[in-house]
Amino acid sequence: MKRILFLAGLIDKADRFYDQALIDGVECFGFEISAKKYGDNPDDMIHRLWFNAETYLPVRMEFEFFSESSGQTAIIAKDQFNWAPDLPEDFFVPELLPIPAP
Repeated sequence: MKRILFLAGLIDKADRFYDQALIDGVECFGFEISAKKYGDNPDDMIHRLWFNAETYLPVRMEFEFFSESSGQTAIIAKDQFNWAPDLPEDFFVPELLPIPAP
């Protein structure tokens, strides 16, 4: 999560913004940044972050780079998040406690 927060903090240096995309069935927005803008990363490495358009929670972080072994650009999902686990309907039941008499 620290890595996602660090990269999300670089949004003001983003090279490209994505207003709308469907990532694993989730409506998202995102941005990409050249990894060369920080650290000693290779020139061709790009980091792309996707956020849920409704909740603003991170959905996925991708790395794009040139693979010398295949001679092609490769994209790997570094981190992927599922913020909607299958929980029973009564998992969170709000209960107000009685106010004690003065």
